[in-house]
Amino acid sequence: MLFRAGFSGIGLGWVLRRRGIPFSCRGTGLSYSADPVTREVEGFFRLAENPGDARAFRRVCFRLGEPIPLETVGRALAAEPKDILKYLRDQTDYPRKNPGRLDWVRRVLRGMRGKPPLRQLDSIMDGLGYPWSTAGKEKGGETFLCQRLAVLRVLAAQSPDTTAFLKRLREAEGVLDSPGDHPILLSTVHSAKGREFDRGIILDAL
Repeated sequence: MLFRAGFSGIGLGWVLRRRGIPFSCRGTGLSYSADPVTREVEGFFRLAENPGDARAFRRVCFRLGEPIPLETVGRALAAEPKDILKYLRDQTDYPRKNPGRLDWVRRVLRGMRGKPPLRQLDSIMDGLGYPWSTAGKEKGGETFLCQRLAVLRVLAAQSPDTTAFLKRLREAEGVLDSPGDHPILLSTVHSAKGREFDRGIILDAL
């Protein structure tokens, strides 16, 4: 079974594991938690829970729809405020600063607290416009973004709260970790070049 990128095979890997069907996996190059969309979504979730989370803010600071200069980000984080967005609104000045946008992002993030993960993900996408403003800049464009977000939506729908969702993100890293020799082989298309199979199924071909 062939797919374009490692994250595309995660859902299939879960289904096979759930049904007790052994499989091998090779050449995925998968590091799902290191995928930029996954890291940024996780950053939004963590920043909603803790407005002073510097690591989370670094992940999302250029996805807020507000052109915050890197130097300003560095000064804000060095101050270690309890609410980074509030600090940026009240204590900094930079070209094209939009206090209204900063307030809006704060309201969206505050509104995420306590909601089911799927509704939080919808808030990030609908309320903050993530990630469509950057779709053209990502490798593979909107198709790859949709595939990434589809996996995240499945994880969110299966998670009762933020803690469970973040745990599922970590677990996703090992879903396709299945070495050995089994009748079913999962592989990226790139890793299958030059190989021959009796039967092949191509996922996400369109």
